[in-house]
Amino acid sequence: MVLFAFSACKGGGAEPKPVERAVIEVPSQPVASVGAPKVIEPKKTPGLADSDLARDVADILNGFSKASQCQDFDYFPEGGYQNFWCHRPTQLTVEAIEARAGAPIFLSGPHARGTFNSRSKTEFGHYNPAFVHWLAEDVAPRGKDSASVQATQAMYDAMMKPLATIFHLTSKKVRAEPTCFAREKDGYQKLLVKKKLPEGYYERWFFFMNSEFCPRMAKGQTSDQYYYQHGMDGGVDGNVVKTVLGFFIRRSLDGTLPEFERALDKLIAAYQPDLLTAP
Repeated sequence: MVLFAFSACKGGGAEPKPVERAVIEVPSQPVASVGAPKVIEPKKTPGLADSDLARDVADILNGFSKASQCQDFDYFPEGGYQNFWCHRPTQLTVEAIEARAGAPIFLSGPHARGTFNSRSKTEFGHYNPAFVHWLAEDVAPRGKDSASVQATQAMYDAMMKPLATIFHLTSKKVRAEPTCFAREKDGYQKLLVKKKLPEGYYERWFFFMNSEFCPRMAKGQTSDQYYYQHGMDGGVDGNVVKTVLGFFIRRSLDGTLPEFERALDKLIAAYQPDLLTAP
């Protein structure tokens, strides 16, 4: 969750509100790379019976702050994953993550080592499957009764729950509507290959959670006007959904979606198990 980025205009009524800058991958603010990689130095929360890695993750999660490291408009904790990343503790750098994982985050794409290039319109970062497997296997929580989860539940509820909930709900629809997802992925990929991806293409996914989105898109009914009188974003913040769906599409293209879904499922099962049985 802490490695994602997005765009979003907040709200959905007739009155325009400030917007977050649209991006393709993770936040645009470079992470400085000086000398050897800086290894995360955890504070070692006392009383945790989990592994050293679990303790480190708990300390990092508890280190998230209401203060943002970025200059973009901030909706945290109701915003997307760029906002979330901007509120990370200062010791959580790209170098620190890669040093702990023992693997680079990306195999290819516009990102230089230690920095994120979020402005490319022709390519995106392809995650390293080994890194994503580490996230799903070792970093994702073991279960709701683990000591590390108990030590971070309050932080999760206060700062991470809104975003994780939208990730879960969007993922649930992606899996329930595979034909619709494949159609959106194919359309995005063709435009990207041709280097003709329009500015603001992601806006079409604002309405993805509307129950009529998939059947209307299947019929080529792409006008947004219909949704303004028929449920808008389906009650799930479309400004965040559009960026989350874009993330899932890119992960499907680079082959890491199943492992990201596994990590997400473990996260929800540990912190929000009731969400798994909710209608």
